[in-house]
Amino acid sequence: MNKISQIIKGKGNIPIIGVGGIYSGSDAFEFFLCGASLVQIASAYKAEGASVFERIEKEFIHLMHNKNYSSVEDFRGKLKIAENEDYGFSA
Repeated sequence: MNKISQIIKGKGNIPIIGVGGIYSGSDAFEFFLCGASLVQIASAYKAEGASVFERIEKEFIHLMHNKNYSSVEDFRGKLKIAENEDYGFSA
């Protein structure tokens, strides 16, 4: 997702929706860190029901506060990957 975010930077306001594997506030945080504008929580909803939204929100807010962020905009798209890391992506 971070690579996608890098590719579309400067091409206007194109939203990125993080989908797949979001079961916790930490998972959602990682998607936003990679540049997501929104996240979809479907599988966790199917497994847990509507209460999953409140749980994930609480975990997410707790994580944000622990890292001294007051807004998603403080960290959206700020993932840093070491220059020598190669994850098999190419632009």
